[in-house]
Amino acid sequence: MTSAFARFPPRLQAAIVSNLGWSSLRPVQELAGHTLLDGNNAPLQLVAKRKLLYFHY
Repeated sequence: MTSAFARFPPRLQAAIVSNLGWSSLRPVQELAGHTLLDGNNAPLQLVAKRKLLYFHY
């Protein structure tokens, strides 16, 4: 299966890498990413001190 990160538009991938320094997503982000990219609704609760990944389309 292709990663959710690979399915993101190139501009979003570049922003994640350059702004956050990430080269991949965490497992829960992968699952949420696939759910959203497949067009399904997903209630997400994001809790973190410094880094959040917002899904805004």
